[in-house]
Amino acid sequence: MIIQPHVLTKALDAALSTGADFADIFVEDTYSSNLTVLNSKPDQAIVGQLYGAGVRLFFGHEVVYVTTNDLSEAGLVKAALNAAQSRGNGEAKKSMPLMQVPFDSIHTFGEKPWEMNRDRKFKWLNSIDQYARARNSSVTQVESGLNEKFQRVQIANSRGLMAYDERAYSRIRMETFVEHMGVKESAHHNDGHMGTSELFDRLDLKKLAEESADRAMMLAKAEYAPAGEMPVVIDNQFGGVIFHEACGHGLETTSVAKGASVFAGKLGQKVAHESVTAIDDGTMANGWGSLNIDDEGNKTKRTTLIENGILKSYIVDEMGALETGYEITGSGRRQSYKFAPASRMRNTFIAAGKD
Repeated sequence: MIIQPHVLTKALDAALSTGADFADIFVEDTYSSNLTVLNSKPDQAIVGQLYGAGVRLFFGHEVVYVTTNDLSEAGLVKAALNAAQSRGNGEAKKSMPLMQVPFDSIHTFGEKPWEMNRDRKFKWLNSIDQYARARNSSVTQVESGLNEKFQRVQIANSRGLMAYDERAYSRIRMETFVEHMGVKESAHHNDGHMGTSELFDRLDLKKLAEESADRAMMLAKAEYAPAGEMPVVIDNQFGGVIFHEACGHGLETTSVAKGASVFAGKLGQKVAHESVTAIDDGTMANGWGSLNIDDEGNKTKRTTLIENGILKSYIVDEMGALETGYEITGSGRRQSYKFAPASRMRNTFIAAGKD
């Protein structure tokens, strides 16, 4: 818990003081670390903290959002009053008594980022550098890095919801540069988890580095790609990226509610080949896109978006549900407390089939 419930209640009541239909508060305390190895030696160690809260109000379908770094009772109430007075002039309302949302975490975390020895992390990153250089004499430079984030969030709203959660993210990245017969190319690779950095003990760092070096050399030796029509084969992992960009964002109510999506108004209709079943799943243990609760305090779900080519569901947040009438899917996401939430994907993929 970051803020005591009675303080959140006072701030919510202040937010409702000019007649807002709904109010919520998102509190965030996030530690971040970014380590980089360049030229076969530690290059950067940047550590920071993000601390603050966002207060959101609904006046019908209109949203007011304000932020503050002052998480004292006076600071939160002041932010809430600023939000309320910027738009409303109606009769004051009262928030419902706050009740903690119960859930069992599906994720397992080890040592927190600041608890693990930094030299050990730099050792991982340096081993990636050395493996890549040993793979091919044409490697001229390697940059490897480790990004870590440990986020504590607390969410409360005027319907009486209160939730607290801790999230940990770790991502390893590398870029390998080569020069072959005067041609310079590079290849990069990322691997991430919802979890702490000891998960990278399980990664085959040698394989990761060698694949990056091989990919860079492949590009350096490659001829120009031919032009024209030809068959396209979509591989597993990048196929998910293509679905994410081409279809996934169009299934979010952030665009559907505005009629800005080709999928708007097509629920129950055929929108794909019958071999296509597409799923958005926020409940996969330690998945990069997973959460126990979303950034609006709602439990995440496994949502079938398209089933055998038929559009079955959209990706729905609080405002999306209000605007469209569709059921919330636990898909509210914020970039940080500085941003109001929007409907966004979790772990999105095409289900296995026979085609």
